[in-house]
Amino acid sequence: ERLALGGTVKIVGLGRPLGAMALAIVIFTAGLASAIPVGAASDTPAEPVAIVQDPGAGAISEHTCDGCEPPLEYQGGRVMDTTGAQGVTITPIFWAPDGYEFPDGYVELVEQYIADVAADSGTTTNVYSLVSEYSIPDGENQQDLRYQISSGDSITDTNPYPESGCDIEDDFTDCLTDDQLRDELDSLVQSEGLIADLANFYPVFFPEPVMTEDRDGSNSVDAYCGYHRAFETDAGVVAYGNEPFLPDGCGMGQSPNGNLPADGAINVLSHEVMEALTDPEDTVTWNDKSGHEIGDICAEFYGVPLGVADPDNPDTTGFNQEINGNRYYTQTEFSNAAFEAFGDGAGCQQSADTAAAAVASPIGVMLATASPNAVDSDGTSTADIELTITTPDGGALAGDALAYSIKSIDGLGTCGELSDTNGSTDEDGFATITYTASQDDAICGVVAIDAKAGQAATAVVYQGSYADEAPTAEATFPTELGAGSDPSTFDVTFTNPGIEDFTSAEISFDVFPAEGATDDVTADQVSLSASFDGDDGEFDPVELSGSTLGDGSIQGVIDDVELDSGDEVTVTFEIALDESVPVSSEPTMTFEAYLDLVNPASGAGTNLADTLGSDVNVVSADQIPTSPEADGSSSITWLVVTGVVLIAAVGAGTVIARRRRHSSAS
Repeated sequence: ERLALGGTVKIVGLGRPLGAMALAIVIFTAGLASAIPVGAASDTPAEPVAIVQDPGAGAISEHTCDGCEPPLEYQGGRVMDTTGAQGVTITPIFWAPDGYEFPDGYVELVEQYIADVAADSGTTTNVYSLVSEYSIPDGENQQDLRYQISSGDSITDTNPYPESGCDIEDDFTDCLTDDQLRDELDSLVQSEGLIADLANFYPVFFPEPVMTEDRDGSNSVDAYCGYHRAFETDAGVVAYGNEPFLPDGCGMGQSPNGNLPADGAINVLSHEVMEALTDPEDTVTWNDKSGHEIGDICAEFYGVPLGVADPDNPDTTGFNQEINGNRYYTQTEFSNAAFEAFGDGAGCQQSADTAAAAVASPIGVMLATASPNAVDSDGTSTADIELTITTPDGGALAGDALAYSIKSIDGLGTCGELSDTNGSTDEDGFATITYTASQDDAICGVVAIDAKAGQAATAVVYQGSYADEAPTAEATFPTELGAGSDPSTFDVTFTNPGIEDFTSAEISFDVFPAEGATDDVTADQVSLSASFDGDDGEFDPVELSGSTLGDGSIQGVIDDVELDSGDEVTVTFEIALDESVPVSSEPTMTFEAYLDLVNPASGAGTNLADTLGSDVNVVSADQIPTSPEADGSSSITWLVVTGVVLIAAVGAGTVIARRRRHSSAS
């Protein structure tokens, strides 16, 4: 797989059977991850293995791993060969002809990292220690996989680049295809005596003016931060990685060594090496049910930092790996053991040691909202990107540093610009920047990675013609309810116009305090049930929690919802208020509903669509005329509201604390 710019997205099922509706305390941690590797016949090129956004696939499905279906399962392929005394040898290749060069310290830091990983072989304190979970089981192909790495002597390749085999974008001088990279590696096998087998891995690094293009036509400018593959030569199989130069460090926001491009390259290298170890070839080895690899599932999820390298710059020098005494910041990797022991949201780990014990996060909820999420591709239209971050107990998490980056999700053009690439939450736990559209039709993700917990959230902006692919929401919310009156019904409809199925989603219904409301309403004063078969269907109770003023909202969640491409799902809700709810001449509550997906591996979640908010007045029961219909529902006034705001939400053991948004009709 490729390590995508900001992670890859494949929204498919979460592997849970459809059925009962219940309150889901939505556990979101952050991180959006990967794309599905495509299997190929033995005589076809191996598909990439890393974090990838695949231009040409569906919108959302190319930017998050909300469709991950852990655990990882053995699929029949080979792992890399760590059985020898040296284990797997990593030999970096720095391809820079005359006139090209890497910045000071770049090569040396990458070499140091590989040497450190090798020196700590056999320990349980870094991400590489997790590979021992993925030996090939007993049977004909049984093979142990160990954390045993050797550092090969780096190669400085000064051979000239071939004529560009792909379109060169602005600010670049060369564009090399994957076939051209393979040709160079094949040449080095012959000229340098490189060993071609699965006990060797060759990451190839490129200097800044050079861009690369993968086999599907996507490139390192718009789509990916790196990838790994393997191919056959006369000498044997060559396992390799593509490491383009990343001035922004692939947007990770932390640079413990004071060299952001090199620190970012190390993060990408870590991802690619882990995936190569566990799934090196086109014959799938260790994947989840949806085809995601060990790194894909946890892309952009870093976990709680161990500390900061520079106390004078604590927001940008965090580290979460200490390897051979040196400090690095790399993504977590998936642990079957932790997922089995601790459940959803606990699969992404920093080491075998952390996988053995649950680690609390300082973040409860992380929400990223694009408002609006659909803009014209005119070069001037804007969307506000708002981050909301809370503590596990629901309080505001102030002073949490944020690093922002833009990722191209779909479309042939480029994305727009951000008003800032760094920010920090205010005293209320909020941070806002502005996205300005480009003049191209595209789907763009604005990714925010926080410093305190190493979590990520993504807001998605649909530009130009892609607005038609955005999931939508529509609701017939009531404008008034009677305290103590008979139950009333309303519908919420979510539509999926895109090409990806949402096979395991969650629908959240929230009751916020209306603007200026002074009366608190608690979950005990509200009764809610839901049916997927309209008024005549069976209504199942939806458990509620929270309060409008005390907790910020009342919330209930229906899980295991399916929404196929081109389809819609309608939920009919039945709601009743206790007679103790205060009546008021002004709106007391605001109703809002959301369609969410959750990645059970990391807990990462994405909101696909939002009805926006609609105010509700509470009146006395005698002011609500009773419908003569036998179902006992009330005849009241309804307001249809629609919205398509996309949110990436994260939390830890708490209901998602959302922020109320009003529709234009409110």
